Amino acid sequence: MSHAEPLPGGGAGGGPGGGQHEESHEGPYAISASSIALLASPAIPPLLPEGPVVTIGAGAPFGLPVGRVEVRAGQGVRLVAGPAPPVGPPGSSSSTRGVEVVTGNLESITLERGLLPVDQRIEMTPAGIKINAGSMPVTIESLT
Repeated sequence: MSHAEPLPGGGAGGGPGGGQHEESHEGPYAISASSIALLASPAIPPLLPEGPVVTIGAGAPFGLPVGRVEVRAGQGVRLVAGPAPPVGPPGSSSSTRGVEVVTGNLESITLERGLLPVDQRIEMTPAGIKINAGSMPVTIESLT
């Protein structure tokens, strides 16, 4: 069963409401094309300005431990944050092989494991690289 019902407002007519559109479908839902873009843009005045957000989620509400988000590409996956070129890095790179996490010069990359501040964390910031292993050892190995 598919359900799509436009909500009033927010469009060129300027009626009440925020112009939100929702679509719900029970069962698998697939979109297929040679290229797909999901874009979020800032609201057009007179709507309240909110930062554009794209959310991809899977699972039940209330944080229940079910659901997965899987990303796969035959050549590479590139995640980019920061201002657009020429100030920041390009969002696309045909040379990506594997996984790339890229930011501009003023942004940071953080990997965390655990919920407490004493758990493990790796930070790459403009000030340097910090590795916090909590109460566990840090091991760097090489075959040479």
